Amino acid sequence: MAKRALMNKPEKREKIIDLVALWKSRPSELREHKSLKELADANGITPNSDFYAIANSPEVLLRVITAMAGTHLDHTHEILEKLADQA
Repeated sequence: MAKRALMNKPEKREKIIDLVALWKSRPSELREHKSLKELADANGITPNSDFYAIANSPEVLLRVITAMAGTHLDHTHEILEKLADQA
């Protein structure tokens, strides 16, 4: 339903995906806004069913996972060395 309602507003959908993915990527204790409703209100977005459908969509999850994985890629060599030492 949310995809159909926002089909004519891809830039708004993309903004919500980026905003929520960034918010979910942060540890909860570091989040300025403690809930999705607060996040939406602070960014001038109506926290309606379309917003929550997008906020809980696979696109957001993919961006969160990608962002989190990307921050740890620098440590891959160290991790593999430790695993090799323990093998």
